[in-house]
Amino acid sequence: MPKNNQTYTLIGAAVALVIIAVAGFFLYEGAQSKMVVYTNSAYGISFSYPNTYDVKEATSTDRYTIALVDKQNVANFATASENPRSVTFEIFKNPKSQTPLQWVKLNSASRFDLSPTKQIASTTYAGKQAVAYVWSGLYQAETYVFPHDKSVVMITVTYDSPDDQIHRDFVKIMQTLAFQ
Repeated sequence: MPKNNQTYTLIGAAVALVIIAVAGFFLYEGAQSKMVVYTNSAYGISFSYPNTYDVKEATSTDRYTIALVDKQNVANFATASENPRSVTFEIFKNPKSQTPLQWVKLNSASRFDLSPTKQIASTTYAGKQAVAYVWSGLYQAETYVFPHDKSVVMITVTYDSPDDQIHRDFVKIMQTLAFQ
């Protein structure tokens, strides 16, 4: 094979590899979940979440719940005795104007009694001071509690391992959290 033909063959192979790599990247990106914006003006909260989740909302006497459940597990949500792994936003009335720390320690809904470490950390998200802690039940859990208006907002993710997709999604969701 003449030298020029070898050069053209090598250049052609390199160009083909670049085209395949670029096409593969865009196919991979397209397969990734798109973010959807959730806004609840009544409770003054918004966040973005991957479109691989369904939103389930419920009202009870002491709270309003927004749950993000993987679409593959949504049929099991609220029908099983133990719900599948999820991200929940629970908005509780706070008539005593308790701080998040007081609320966590005094309210059984916080599930702080299930914390193996009994450690509470201070943090800030969306411009609000919050407390954070871990607890363990059927799943591992990470919870953040915020004051908001005359309420307490408790955001929890349940997972098997911090490497789980739901935990990685939770980190992204928390980065988009906003209070109005």
